Amino acid sequence: MTRVEGTNDYSIVSKLSAAKAEYFKDEFLQEFVEKPRNRAPLINWGYYIRSKSIELTFEAAVKHFADRDLPFQILSIGAGFDTTFFNIQEKYEPKNMVFFEIDLPSNVERKVKLIFNSEKCQSLVWDKVMFENDGKTINTDRYRLFACDLADTGQLKKSLEKLNFDFSKPTLILSECVITYMKEKDSTKLIQFLGEILDNAAFFVYEQCEPDDAFGAFMVKHFQNISSPILGLSRFRTQEDQISRYLAAGWCKCKVHSLTSVFLCLPEQEIQRIQDLELFDEFEEFFLKCSHYFMLVATKGICDILHGVLNLKLLPALPEILPEDKNHLQVQIVDTPNSLKRFGHSMGVGEDVYVFGGFGEENGKHKRLGNFVRIEFKGDHFVEKKLVKNANFERLYASCEVWKGQCLLFGGRQSPQKAFQDMIAIDSKSGNLVKTYKVDQIEGRWRHATCILQDYLVIVGGRNEDNTFRSVIFFNLVDESVIEQNLEVPLVSCTVCPWGSDKVVIAGGQNPTCSGSGAWSTLQETIWVLTLKGKSVKAKKVVLDLEPRFGHTAHIIRNHLVLVGGVGPYGPLGLDVVNLIS
Repeated sequence: MTRVEGTNDYSIVSKLSAAKAEYFKDEFLQEFVEKPRNRAPLINWGYYIRSKSIELTFEAAVKHFADRDLPFQILSIGAGFDTTFFNIQEKYEPKNMVFFEIDLPSNVERKVKLIFNSEKCQSLVWDKVMFENDGKTINTDRYRLFACDLADTGQLKKSLEKLNFDFSKPTLILSECVITYMKEKDSTKLIQFLGEILDNAAFFVYEQCEPDDAFGAFMVKHFQNISSPILGLSRFRTQEDQISRYLAAGWCKCKVHSLTSVFLCLPEQEIQRIQDLELFDEFEEFFLKCSHYFMLVATKGICDILHGVLNLKLLPALPEILPEDKNHLQVQIVDTPNSLKRFGHSMGVGEDVYVFGGFGEENGKHKRLGNFVRIEFKGDHFVEKKLVKNANFERLYASCEVWKGQCLLFGGRQSPQKAFQDMIAIDSKSGNLVKTYKVDQIEGRWRHATCILQDYLVIVGGRNEDNTFRSVIFFNLVDESVIEQNLEVPLVSCTVCPWGSDKVVIAGGQNPTCSGSGAWSTLQETIWVLTLKGKSVKAKKVVLDLEPRFGHTAHIIRNHLVLVGGVGPYGPLGLDVVNLIS
């Protein structure tokens, strides 16, 4: 069995993990998995949105034909242990459909055995007639499973003809991460062959794109490391490249839907449903994946009408307000202590740099780090000046601000089930605890943003195991009083920066998983300018023609808001500068 064939086994186990966790319903997956395993929530979310992309495109087309009792056929290529045939039979009960399924020999032989060892699957395979079952293929009036090399289109045509495939009948073709693993000349030949030989067809293709940013490069390297290189990305890199490819191969209409656009089509109650299934806090990674996978729909003949029945809308094109500056930033790489190698930590900057908690390596183990590190920049390298261990510092996604020689550590989490509510002051020189503030009126949270304004610690948004927050809290560090202002929507992983002596600027943090699916509906960034006057706060909302983001950093320099990095609807973002005066 090749490594590409082996990806089938990983995929089917992952699909079963998501189904068992109730992300979607599929009672047939267990018939094809010998050793079930529970995958991490991020993998479950990934297979959920993959399933939704197929449901809202391919299955919508199946339903269109089945509801009208129209004759049609399905051609599933490189299907592996996919259960699409069985789920379609159960969900839509099509009366005039024949399902053709192709894969490599070892997968087909294994699947044939598993089907005939399953009473649940056997009962759906045929209606009235079993034409052939030699242990290597299945040929019935409903379902025809056979082996063929997809690179050999001549043999493919003969195999289809032998199985009475009708090249004029409306045909729905499904390909999940198959074409992109073929050699480019072979995959292009296959796309052209199907585009030329079929009179009425719709091609549904799920695969990867955008290999040129940091996440894309990581994705490409990952598949290379498991000996399953994504060969199609070398030439067809973007969604626009894919559209041009299919139109040039004889397909009449072609649209591409990123998984981000799929997610944004989900009702808010559905988003809430999957959030309630298991604790999940990896939104940046999830949306990065969504921006690097797509569902392509190419059609011809009478199947062109299917674009109008799919339950998806394309993301609008992002307007180019200013030309992109192609000049590379000049950076200097400096040596850093090993104690700084961590993520999910909090950091404050004063006379030195102060780092708390996070997740990293300690004594050869990867774990939550319960320490405080004070480092000094010497011009060409960082020097560790102090390292203090304390269980109070063992937290992820907390915030740290420096005020009057003290580091103020607030919130964070020990796990997605335990948010810290405390606010503690630590001496910035020694790392010793100085004071614990009474903050009973402020709920524990993580992924919030903070800054210092006058004698106030400003706390914006965030989330905990039960809630996401739209509040902006001004906590007086002298008398411990609280002023609170609510925003229109909850914010998670936003930024807040002091501006002058009486203002703060809040940017980003609208995340469709936490702020509602309407968060990215306009594809515009929103900033809020809050002015503190005495004991009152005045808020001003400003909408910008910038791609919305979260998980970024921000700074104000000479009345300019500098937004760095983060994740948006189209993937990872760079640097944008906003003139706060104009």
